[in-house]
Amino acid sequence: MTSLVLKNPYPGFEKGLNKPFGESDREYFYGRQNDINKIKLKLRQDKLVVLKSLPRAGKTSLIEAGLIPALESKGYLTQFSNDWKFLKIECKGDPILNLANALSNATYLYKNKVKPNLEEIFYQQFLKKDTALKHYFEDNPTLKKINLLLIIDDFNLLFEEQSKKDKSLKFIKLIYQLSLSKSLSVYTLISLNNNDLKEPLLMSNPDILKKFNESVYQLHNLDINDLKMAIVAPAKKEDVNIEEVLCQTIIDELYLQPDQLPKLQRYLNRTWWEFKNHKNKESSISLKLFNIANGTNSKKIDDELSLEPNPITSQTIESQLEESNELRQPESNFVSLGYHEIYLSMDPSLQKCCQSIIGILANSPKKQISFDELATITNTNRHEITDVVYKFPEVFLQKSDSLILQKTKSELQKDWSQSTEWIEKEAENIAFYISICEATVKHYIEEIPLENVLSRVDFVNALLWKNKFKPKESWANLHNSQFEMAMDLLEKAKLELGFENEMAEEKMVNEKKTIKIGIQNTSSSPSPIIQIENNDEQPIKKIVLKKK
Repeated sequence: MTSLVLKNPYPGFEKGLNKPFGESDREYFYGRQNDINKIKLKLRQDKLVVLKSLPRAGKTSLIEAGLIPALESKGYLTQFSNDWKFLKIECKGDPILNLANALSNATYLYKNKVKPNLEEIFYQQFLKKDTALKHYFEDNPTLKKINLLLIIDDFNLLFEEQSKKDKSLKFIKLIYQLSLSKSLSVYTLISLNNNDLKEPLLMSNPDILKKFNESVYQLHNLDINDLKMAIVAPAKKEDVNIEEVLCQTIIDELYLQPDQLPKLQRYLNRTWWEFKNHKNKESSISLKLFNIANGTNSKKIDDELSLEPNPITSQTIESQLEESNELRQPESNFVSLGYHEIYLSMDPSLQKCCQSIIGILANSPKKQISFDELATITNTNRHEITDVVYKFPEVFLQKSDSLILQKTKSELQKDWSQSTEWIEKEAENIAFYISICEATVKHYIEEIPLENVLSRVDFVNALLWKNKFKPKESWANLHNSQFEMAMDLLEKAKLELGFENEMAEEKMVNEKKTIKIGIQNTSSSPSPIIQIENNDEQPIKKIVLKKK
């Protein structure tokens, strides 16, 4: 008789303890696709990736349930193959013995029957020579047919026992020497915590430390869009909806917390079982069920993971804005004037700041943005932003150290028609940037040739847009975190496809013309279509988004 196993689409919490996602949990792993794409690209370029983060940020889950399935199902074609094998090496105990054991048990590396003493042979060779691992792979003909990824998780365990210091250093040198070979189809992924690169064992070997630092991929918290995906998508796999109010409540509480993912799994694992108990009464997972499962008096996690209480737990931002007059800015002397009259009374620098923050807040997926973040994006300072906020108490709400737009986009455009231009201009820049990001994925991940992801005129105008708009990473990451890859694509296109003359000519022509950007709907991801129209009466380049 087989036992019935009840599925929980939030498998990162089991029997009262957090646990990493495994390969069997891949169908419920969401929110890290951008990271997976970037790690694949970095592996392809460098052969070594050092995955670094705060503890409990989800490195193991990303590897097991994200990267491995991604390479298995849609790895990239190398000079050898698109078939991937994975060799996991433990750092606990004797790392040299663990390496020898893993290699001797990787039967796919051998045509003939494995020798009984192969593990001991490897062990002795690795102890004698730092290049032994590299030489073994260089002499193995099987690696002409496959790609091999060495996965060394929990690298920090190498530094915990002083008694194994010599073997740990020997192991690190073996990995370092392997990483220097660019001709092999062997790749290495190391995971460690942020402070591990400051360990004396690495600091005393500057060449190794330099190589590791050059190979770092920094793993951050999930941004708002990815966090929402991690909340909603697993339940959706089981044909269950999570109510928007609950989703926003969890985002508000966890967005900035360092132990974001363990808490998320605890919250939703408990809530899922509560939903199953109420299945005949509830059609979706609600805030009410969430509060029953996790408690309502303070933050839902009341054990060792708890931080300071969060005032936004059982209410949305919108409901707090409606009920709390205490959070509002004091009335200013400008309230009796119309918005545009107030705007015209401001200094030009404040007018520019006002345009920027309205455009950013109206189009951002984040409900609130910190003053420091806004200052970085707009190239202003906190004092200037505060001056703007003071003049428009009905438009902006200061909440703690962040700023919120009190009006919806449509309300603001209705009450202040001039804001429409600023909001639409920002939306067009966002659409342009996202289209470049989509072209980046096509080229670097899907391996579509550079000249096929965008036309020459699209590339020229994308480069002109970049030079004029000068997008900042802080701005770009509000909408898509592939900023570095996107800018790299444009520079690569500029170098390889040779746009210098066309850019110079187009720049001169566009001084009295309008660029129209439309997003073409195709069966694949959209790409920008850029058209030039004569407009002698409008010398300023205007970006207009239209759909074809």
